[in-house]
Amino acid sequence: QFATLYLSPRDYHRIHMPIAGKLLRMIHVPGDLFSVNPTTARGVPGLFARNERVVCEFETEKGPMVLVLVGATIVGSMATVWHGLRLARVPCVNGNMTHKMFACKKAKRWAGFYWARQW
Repeated sequence: QFATLYLSPRDYHRIHMPIAGKLLRMIHVPGDLFSVNPTTARGVPGLFARNERVVCEFETEKGPMVLVLVGATIVGSMATVWHGLRLARVPCVNGNMTHKMFACKKAKRWAGFYWARQW
């Protein structure tokens, strides 16, 4: 099962944990920064697989969970509380960024989208 949540420009751009979990790994996937509004998403084939992403794999009491941050035109910079700011279009030495088991409680903020100047 999965859900796609769209954050419009007027929305709160911080992400909170839906359930407590332990981070297993984080993967940076370089890509484009198309707008992700519904009109563009319908018009650009594979948009969510083409845009820059940060994939975070968690272990939870309900089983494995993957949360994927998808960058967009204005908010291409993404940050997690354990890694800090990941600026869009800045090359990564290693796309597979393994971290110590970072525990995150339910409802705690763990990530967000930023304009570069907001961080």
